Amino acid sequence: MARRLLGPARLDPFALALLALAALCVLIAGLQHARLYHRGYAEVEYIGALFVLNAIGATGVILTLILQRAWLFVLGALAICVPSLVSSALSHSTGLLGGAAITTAVNQSFPTCPFRGDRREWGG
Repeated sequence: MARRLLGPARLDPFALALLALAALCVLIAGLQHARLYHRGYAEVEYIGALFVLNAIGATGVILTLILQRAWLFVLGALAICVPSLVSSALSHSTGLLGGAAITTAVNQSFPTCPFRGDRREWGG
């Protein structure tokens, strides 16, 4: 089983197109995390470092697809995207790891953001 996950895979064109689309999404997410890090989230304790790790991880995951390791790509993409979505939902609802600092960073970075201000204003 490990040999199948780690070895190169020959993919049909449809599967390759789907994986390329997924890789584009992972790339965009990684670039967004890097961008947000430089636009204020670097100042937020813990969260800034996690944003950098997300950007680095996205790069590594995309390299697995370039190296034709499709299963590693799928597992890596899930390992990056699922925790990112969960932590984003938690930060907007419970104030994950210091919600006040995150709210301040959002307010400074995105003056027109719909999540701007106190979480109670947008139903959190």
